[in-house]
Amino acid sequence: MSPADFRDDTKSLLLSSIDAQFVEIGERLIADVAAAKSSEVPEGFVLYHLKNLQGEPLKDTQTDAHEITLEKIVQTDGYRTLEDKAAELNVVVRVDRHFYSSHPHQVRIFRVLADGW
Repeated sequence: MSPADFRDDTKSLLLSSIDAQFVEIGERLIADVAAAKSSEVPEGFVLYHLKNLQGEPLKDTQTDAHEITLEKIVQTDGYRTLEDKAAELNVVVRVDRHFYSSHPHQVRIFRVLADGW
């Protein structure tokens, strides 16, 4: 297997993992939003962290290495399913990149935020 083939396989696996995570978040969203609304001090959002293939926070350095852009991430079927689930709840979802580390260079991690209730 050539290095390019390995990169393509890793890219496909990573995108599939991200897609599956969106589906899992969608399945948890109803309960998580209800819990956030009903807590003693109601919370205005629910936050999820996307993970890499090793179960660690998904970093932009990893997605950049495989030419996976934020635009590609939000075009997955799983994200569209999550958006549909959120719309049923009158909740807004979005993916952002949040500062994680500055050593040895700036690194951001991907998060999914649900809010708007």
